[in-house]
Amino acid sequence: MNQNGTVIGQLFNRLSSRAYLEYRVSDRLKFTSELSFTYSKNQRNYVYDFGNGNSPNEDLSILGIAYRKMPNVSIFRHTLEGEKTNEYYNIPETSRLHSDQKYLVNPVALALQAKNELKNYRILPTFRLQYDFLDPNEQTLRYGMYVSFDINNDKTTKFLPSTVNNYGWSDSRFNRADAGDNEAITIQTDNNLLWLPKFDNPDHSLTLYGSVQTTEGRSTYQGIVSYSLPSGTASDPSTPAYLADEFTSRAHWRAIGFMARTHYSYKSRYIFSATMRRDGSTKFGDGMKFGNFPGISLKWIVSDEAFMKAKFPWISMLALRPGWGLAGNQPSYEYLHFSRYGDFGSYIDMTSQRPVSLQLKGLKWETTSSFNYGLDLGFFDDKLQADINVYTKRTRDLLFRNVKIPNSSGFGVLTYQNAGIMDNNGWEINLFANQLYKSKNLSIDFRFNIANSVNRIVELKESILNGINTEYDYENGTYLTRIQEGNSFGSIYGFRYKGVYKYDTYKPGTQEDAPVARNKDGNVIMDELGEPLPMVFAHSRTNQYEFRGGDAKYEDINNDGSIDELDIVYLGNSNPLFNGGFGPTFRFKNFSFTAFFNYRVGNKIVNAARMMAENMHSTNNQSIAVNYRWRKDGDETTIPRALYNYGYNWLGSDRFVEDGSFLRFKYLTFNYSVPKEKLKALHIDRLSFYLTFNNLFVLSSYTGVDPEVGFGELGVSKDFGQTPRSKDMTLGITLGL
Repeated sequence: MNQNGTVIGQLFNRLSSRAYLEYRVSDRLKFTSELSFTYSKNQRNYVYDFGNGNSPNEDLSILGIAYRKMPNVSIFRHTLEGEKTNEYYNIPETSRLHSDQKYLVNPVALALQAKNELKNYRILPTFRLQYDFLDPNEQTLRYGMYVSFDINNDKTTKFLPSTVNNYGWSDSRFNRADAGDNEAITIQTDNNLLWLPKFDNPDHSLTLYGSVQTTEGRSTYQGIVSYSLPSGTASDPSTPAYLADEFTSRAHWRAIGFMARTHYSYKSRYIFSATMRRDGSTKFGDGMKFGNFPGISLKWIVSDEAFMKAKFPWISMLALRPGWGLAGNQPSYEYLHFSRYGDFGSYIDMTSQRPVSLQLKGLKWETTSSFNYGLDLGFFDDKLQADINVYTKRTRDLLFRNVKIPNSSGFGVLTYQNAGIMDNNGWEINLFANQLYKSKNLSIDFRFNIANSVNRIVELKESILNGINTEYDYENGTYLTRIQEGNSFGSIYGFRYKGVYKYDTYKPGTQEDAPVARNKDGNVIMDELGEPLPMVFAHSRTNQYEFRGGDAKYEDINNDGSIDELDIVYLGNSNPLFNGGFGPTFRFKNFSFTAFFNYRVGNKIVNAARMMAENMHSTNNQSIAVNYRWRKDGDETTIPRALYNYGYNWLGSDRFVEDGSFLRFKYLTFNYSVPKEKLKALHIDRLSFYLTFNNLFVLSSYTGVDPEVGFGELGVSKDFGQTPRSKDMTLGITLGL
């Protein structure tokens, strides 16, 4: 598969293969082997992720840089005669421009000349054995086992040539080369026993299943970074140059699980199932390694009752299925229950070591208890089907990563901490119309799904709340970070944007829309001299600012004449009210056509890319929206005036919080199956062709490039100019012999 990305310089290649072999020694003994191999090469855009924060390019995508780059800067260098050359242009380091523009790289050069390549080799061999102790035609007592290997090797190669930026040869970003190799292997085993006893009374059915599962994984990583390589064509970091960094790491983990499961059915309509798991992991300390996770479910197929068949023959399925279960979650890191040490400079001529983490002996499993109440429905011989699920989940001992702790401890953070309780409540409805329309050669199916999920923080440790709920920083572009017990993750807090002040000076009756303080009745507040009290930002602080005509207008919630943290309100949540998908399937003779749409409704997104493109606060490029900014008294607009490195016209407010609802045409698939009678002469069992189009279009009022934004810190969706999903096409052949 070859796939171009939506941004220049992106290319993804993948080759995959799979082999399957089954050998029956006898009616009771069977061996199976599977082998899959995947090779992929992902040529990604280079991202400045050096972590030093002194570059305007840090952590920005190609689109993010292009948004900010001055529009009058040429991509290519021109001669004195004005002729374009093939050499990419960078603003000289001697330029008197602000550093935010001077050091902002050429985005086209970065996309086409910088290298960020990830090669992946993955081999997945699996061996299975199945043996029946008894004649399977009489009674099932079956032993099964498998062992699988997941061999996964990554090789990352990065190179930042000097032609992309204007840094000098001694800078660590001049001809910078990175290389990293990661090798990992995971071995999984499963030994299980299945017994289906045979009863004289066919009304009874029983399944007993037991399993012992093990997992062991090892990984190693090594990397090297060098800079000031002598040539832009010699991009290997082992080339003689300055060494910026070298690092190695290793990991080793093991897990074991014991599972017992029973399934009992009476008359195929009264069903009982129970599961018990006991899992252990080396990621926890002594006494904390194991957790017990039971589950139980019931099902009553009401439609099979005699009274239902007699009175409601058109109901082909009516089933109730309540269930409860406990699930566990473990940290993603190893060695947390050890005091870990790392290099820290040197002492005389020896490498020095220091503690890098606190020992976490008391860390335990995060557990989620869930109740699910299900209802299955079918009408008219299952031509119309539905399943409805309502669930409640409570997660205890929430695992929080990188929890801030007092520096007096000698450490900045705790790697992990069990810190609270959270509820997730929701519902999901699936509808399916089987052969909604049917004629001799044509049939139509239709599927529809809708779901809702709401999380609520029940309890959090005070240290977590204090670390996250910091004081408002009174800076442009930031939203108040806030987690509250009883509220959801993903909540957005900021100011309410009310437009732009039309006039600079207040004149009763003629120039009412001016920056003056008003009481709750809307009347102007006067000072002791009878003059209107001016509206200010951050009253009595060192950065106090008096609003003027053309400045952004924010709602003064408490009517005290000062826009400050007391005026910050809840602006919405990044979690959708509901989401789902739907689509039809058409079948005509040997042709089929399937379309699928997915949607999301009611979620909020902070459009940080638009914020940067409309703030007129720096030398960054701006969008055409700023052409409609306030310029003189009386101008009526929603875009404030331009203020270079001054003022507070782009505070975190609902001006940049947008509705992220969307409807996406996810995919469209055509399929043709060759009739079997035409394949017999060729000794082919199956031959079909398919053609799939992905991401055909999206409908949304969101002004960013893609409304399907993921969840960031604390569940808030922020769009910094992410790469949109690509439109692609897949053509395939399925052959069975």
